Amino acid sequence: MNKSLAKNSLFNVIYTVSNILFPLIASMYISRILLADGVGRVSYVQNVVSYFTTFAALGLPVYGIREIAKARDNQNSLNEVFTELFLINAACTTISIILFALLLIITPEMRMELPLYLSCGLLLFLNYFNIDWLYQGIEEYVYISCRSILIKALMLLALVGVVHNKEQYVLYALVTSIATGGNYLFNIIYARRFVRLKFTNLKFKRHLKPLLVLAASVLFASLYSKVDTTMLGMLATKEEVGYYSYAQKTINIVVTVCTSISGAFLPGMSYLYQSDKVSFRNMVTLGTKILNFITIPMTTGFFMLAEPLVLVLYGSNFTPALPTIRVFCILILIKSYGNLLCYQLLICTNNEKLQLPSYGVAALINIILNAILIPSYQCLGAAVASIVSELVVNFWQFIVMKKTTSIVIDKKTLLQSVFSSGIMAISIMITLHLMKNIILQLFVSVIMGSCTYFIINYLMKNEPLFKVIDKISAKMCG
Repeated sequence: MNKSLAKNSLFNVIYTVSNILFPLIASMYISRILLADGVGRVSYVQNVVSYFTTFAALGLPVYGIREIAKARDNQNSLNEVFTELFLINAACTTISIILFALLLIITPEMRMELPLYLSCGLLLFLNYFNIDWLYQGIEEYVYISCRSILIKALMLLALVGVVHNKEQYVLYALVTSIATGGNYLFNIIYARRFVRLKFTNLKFKRHLKPLLVLAASVLFASLYSKVDTTMLGMLATKEEVGYYSYAQKTINIVVTVCTSISGAFLPGMSYLYQSDKVSFRNMVTLGTKILNFITIPMTTGFFMLAEPLVLVLYGSNFTPALPTIRVFCILILIKSYGNLLCYQLLICTNNEKLQLPSYGVAALINIILNAILIPSYQCLGAAVASIVSELVVNFWQFIVMKKTTSIVIDKKTLLQSVFSSGIMAISIMITLHLMKNIILQLFVSVIMGSCTYFIINYLMKNEPLFKVIDKISAKMCG
């Protein structure tokens, strides 16, 4: 590999966290302006539009990373692959825009909220310029991170500048769409440093089968991951959608940190799988050790600090979301391990077609469970349905990959993380009991819990922690 895995992981974390953290900071402001009803309206429409943006992407966000990573050592091949995928994305985006326009025309309920749907639907038009897969494939994580932080900071300033009352939810939707599109426009301008469009000797056919298989998988994955919000909006109130969307947004902070660390492994694993199977297996094992060290304490800490976190971030109006957030904590573990050991392994080993059955079954289960649970349990029922669906998907894919790829989960670092997380939980409980001020509770609990966790792991000589310490020491000495 040409790039530093540690550096890529760090900047991939910065990139993906900025995609969650800045909107979260914006949510702290927006939640107090739009309240649950306004947040729910926007979240519901964004959820509807996301079906079309998912179709427009056609699996390229993952497939593109793999194919660019394979071709990056040959400039001519890189130009060819980039041009082919760019044009495929343009064609799919055009089809998606037409379908979205037709739905707006034939659906009276959507026309009643036409400005909101158009504001959210702007993302469809901007998807023509969505080439993040290029930069991730060539591992330009520094550029991606800096660009993302700049755009998100501008978005935050724009929200504070234009959204001042609960009637301005359309402006909120428009600003968030423009912010995402700003990333895409920067991408196109900067891309000339790395690739050129090449319109000769193009071979679209080689991409069609894997992309169609991946697109079908993404479609079913979207059903089981997005249908809960859709059905919640149909079977409950917009306030419940607001509580649910903010519960998801809150838990996604941690999920994003964990999956972005393992996400930086994908280009490297795709590269090594073709040339060095031993190094490939070692990288997978290293990934599990890192996840053991990070995901278990984060799950524990988020569960225990859910109440002060919600009160500080969104205010008392969103306390009905607390049970949903606590239930959602299990997704930190499921999605983090599943991202590395299931999803990424299937992609980098060219086994993406094996995802399809698991997504189909999970989508069906999710729809059935949502129909049963939402009428009685509202957003909490939708959360339970989502967790069951994620378990089905990842358990299915893990069993499949176990048969084709050697997967080793390091038991030592797993037990060390479980034990030290238990000690950390005790320190947080004591802090919560002693502190009465909500902000102090949150601030001091995070510091005490983190210090306790790192000290216990240091005493137990936890391998991932000592690798980080060794790297820092080497840089300071060098």
